[in-house]
Amino acid sequence: MVFSNNTIDSLYTAKKAIEELVKSNKDNKKLNEIIKNKGVKLEDLLSTNIEIDYDNLSIKASYFTRDYPSNLVNLMNAIQDIKAFSKSAYRKIRFDIDNNENDGTYYIKAFDEKDENLFYIRLSKMVFEMDSGLKHAFLSTGIYKNFAEKPSFARELFSILNEKVIIKDIENTNKDLFIEDAYSENGGNLADTLKSLGLEIYNSDINMNIVGGYNDIKDRIEREIFTPFAHKDILNEIRKLTRINKKNETNSALFYGEPGTGKTLMARVISNENKLNFIYMDVSQIYSNWYGDSPRRMEAAFDLVKRYSKQNGKTVLFIDEIDSLGNRQYNSNESNKVLNVLLTKLSGIKSEENEDLLLIGCTNLINNLDPALISRFKSKILFRKPNEEDRAGIISTYSQKLSESDIKLLAKNTEGLTGRDIESIISIAEENLAYDVANKKRDYKTPRIEDYIHALSLFKQTHEQEKQKTSGLYS
Repeated sequence: MVFSNNTIDSLYTAKKAIEELVKSNKDNKKLNEIIKNKGVKLEDLLSTNIEIDYDNLSIKASYFTRDYPSNLVNLMNAIQDIKAFSKSAYRKIRFDIDNNENDGTYYIKAFDEKDENLFYIRLSKMVFEMDSGLKHAFLSTGIYKNFAEKPSFARELFSILNEKVIIKDIENTNKDLFIEDAYSENGGNLADTLKSLGLEIYNSDINMNIVGGYNDIKDRIEREIFTPFAHKDILNEIRKLTRINKKNETNSALFYGEPGTGKTLMARVISNENKLNFIYMDVSQIYSNWYGDSPRRMEAAFDLVKRYSKQNGKTVLFIDEIDSLGNRQYNSNESNKVLNVLLTKLSGIKSEENEDLLLIGCTNLINNLDPALISRFKSKILFRKPNEEDRAGIISTYSQKLSESDIKLLAKNTEGLTGRDIESIISIAEENLAYDVANKKRDYKTPRIEDYIHALSLFKQTHEQEKQKTSGLYS
């Protein structure tokens, strides 16, 4: 088959454009920063071979990966973008997707309206161990002359594949490797990596003076959870005198109840008063857009928290929104994997190696939790809505200038509200007073009982409107 010089020139120009694209990726500062702890460069992970022949322009890119499924998901997502830009040159474009079930290879072929080949993409599942211990997968793409005659189209195709498949996979894979290796005994900033996983280390001087009411719950938490954890030696002595075999119990508890009832605040305050480290985890932050990455993130988070407790002493890991894991019956496959990791890690906390770690789960929706997860927690503490005595205690922490009779009046009128609701009412009163003082409508700066009663009225009015909107959504 003979081609004109123009066609060959176009193929050659496209080849050079793709080589420039690959070179720019090798110089990608962000990706090289991610993997610098591995002691390698991006160019060591991404090797590209570009060949030109009489029939087509082809590029073969190989890269290290440990997750073939995520590569496949990335590729299928990229097809939508490839379709979009291809239509600017071809009125109709057809994609055929073939899968070899024996070796897991996917062939994606593109044809124009005349049914002529435009390009193909081949993702091979053939994975084998490299000398480094990593695994290797193979992605190859072939562009036929009809598509390659315009170098801009060839460059666009490979830009999409690089950005949405190859580079994403390298970034994700090496981020995971970075998490595993950055915390060797010789170094690595534990706090920064915990933060990268959505965990936050709280360092504050808050004490029980800021928590009003709930004296019965405070007492139970101290007796059942924190004092036995902080003074494990005393508990062990008692058990040696009374038990045939010492039971190695999990240091764990579950806080449950409506939003705004003070579950997180109580855990932070009691942790601080017992001089314990406090790490906050939001389960929803553990989830990743990458297939298979979420369970790895959960496992990495637990391993790092355990290491933190060994280095820094007794530590509380507070897991918020644990209900986002849901019930196994309704979970996605990814959520089930995260749940399995959590269940395994909870069981592992029983070992003597983890006596410096206390785990507290928190949920607003206990009925959504998997029964196996609930059973892993030694103590279950219900945070009810505050009663009148509790509400008076909460109000007194925010309104120290009110008389005892005024506090009782406000407590009586806030029945059914949570501690967070009461804090909102106090804020509304203060903000309205600040507005009036700024506009010279009032000449005092300490809110009075009538200010709080007016704020309560405004809060209830807004609360009722929101309730009506919400009920309409589910009617």
